[in-house]
Amino acid sequence: MAEGFGAPHEVFAMFAEPALAKTEHFTFYLAEADGVVVGTGMSAVTDHLVGVFNISVLPQHRRQGHGQAITAEIIRAGREAGATTAYLYSSPMGEPVYTSLGFRTEETLTAFTAPA
Repeated sequence: MAEGFGAPHEVFAMFAEPALAKTEHFTFYLAEADGVVVGTGMSAVTDHLVGVFNISVLPQHRRQGHGQAITAEIIRAGREAGATTAYLYSSPMGEPVYTSLGFRTEETLTAFTAPA
């Protein structure tokens, strides 16, 4: 996940905690192509909603449909679990992937950061 987002491993260390995998309603995805890890994803299903989170694809495997496949699987599994609506917050890079799957923008978030 960290490599897919281009972030230090410490930033995503909490996702490696074994107890997190046992958290009710959460499912973690590790995508492989020809036996090689290419990306990750995470979902949370509550009531009739499936949240799509942390979709990441390693840089050398981008633009090959992996992000779309991970997202589609999360939506499929969410529907199977009773979800009728999927939601996510997209990066600009991911937006075309999600639009191709039928997502549309409902709100825009603005993040402010301090100068370096």
